[in-house]
Amino acid sequence: MSSITKMFDFSRSNKEKKHPVIIRVIHARQVKQLMTSVWIQERDWDYNMQKVRKSHPNSTRLNEMIRKKYNEVEEIMAQLHIRKKSLKSKYAAKLFNKEISHSFFEYAKRYLSRIYSEDKFLSHVKAEGVINKIKKYLNDNDLSFFDIDVEFLRDYEHYLRSKLNNATNTIHANLKVIRRIIYAAIDEGMLAPENNPFIRYKLKEEKTNRLFLSEDEMERIYALDLEETGKMYHQRNLFLFACYVGGMRISDLLQLTWSNYDGSHITTIMQKTKDYVSVKIPKKGQEILDIYRFKFYDEDGYVFPFLDKKEDYSDKRLLYKRVSSITTSTNLNLKKIGKMAGITKNMHFHMSRNSFATMALKKGIRIEYVSKLMGHQSITTTQVYAKIVNADLDKAMEIFDE
Repeated sequence: MSSITKMFDFSRSNKEKKHPVIIRVIHARQVKQLMTSVWIQERDWDYNMQKVRKSHPNSTRLNEMIRKKYNEVEEIMAQLHIRKKSLKSKYAAKLFNKEISHSFFEYAKRYLSRIYSEDKFLSHVKAEGVINKIKKYLNDNDLSFFDIDVEFLRDYEHYLRSKLNNATNTIHANLKVIRRIIYAAIDEGMLAPENNPFIRYKLKEEKTNRLFLSEDEMERIYALDLEETGKMYHQRNLFLFACYVGGMRISDLLQLTWSNYDGSHITTIMQKTKDYVSVKIPKKGQEILDIYRFKFYDEDGYVFPFLDKKEDYSDKRLLYKRVSSITTSTNLNLKKIGKMAGITKNMHFHMSRNSFATMALKKGIRIEYVSKLMGHQSITTTQVYAKIVNADLDKAMEIFDE
């Protein structure tokens, strides 16, 4: 068993007659004392509460310094317990001398390398973006795991909301990446579970309505007279193709080549789920595909002219950064396209998946088939769309109450 105690060390003093606050550790009958860099007069120390008295003008800051040092020692002791090392071991010396890093960014770098090696490229790009955002927030200063507490998370959330104007769900996505890295560090023994700040800090998420287009709204978008040489023309076609052909994700659509097309079906392996899927192309989808077969056909190129066939996308980070850039541009132009078609909904590419799912269920396609086509790993996800359809049916039945 170990004990960790915050103590006022009366045996030492400086010229100002102040004494240091220390952390004393007893482990396997061995004792170690660690300085906290806090020096105060005896009258300012509360022996019962083991903290600086409130009467001290800097009590909050000093107690925070002591607390962080205490947490740091707790982490070190947790690692010694896991590895069954003594206070006098070389491993303990390295930890106390900080030869073994507790840097969040250094660990995050290893975490990124691992998920990249596991082919989780989209997760890698998202996590890398979140980590870079934190570095910018800290002006490229280092960040220790001991610094990530509830107060830090609250301050960072405030920064995201007030300075970057991030919405609640965007903030949720950012903080979820931090939480994922912390959980990974706990699994590897880098962090004691009880020092996980997310035990006390709960993520906030807003429920969003799944917006979808009616068939009439799709027709209005399809009928828009857009310049064929313009980017918006191809973005409109890409979006509508997804609406009609299985609600395919934009990352899958952009990588389609003519080898994925056999004249009636699109067959591919979904990037997100790694599932094989074969989708029969309906009439509207075929009309869009024929545009690219007869006007923009490139036997060795991509079906939709967004990715450059001369570019080497074997580096998946490059691919997903390009996909991310195209997605951002497409979402911006879809809002313009919606306005041109007289649609007041806030359009974005994911709406194509919502639109396909609701349209398919309304036409009587079994929910299991819709789930398979969309690559949902659980039918529970697809049932959200079934609730939307049922709500529309309930509304339609109100005619009998008139």
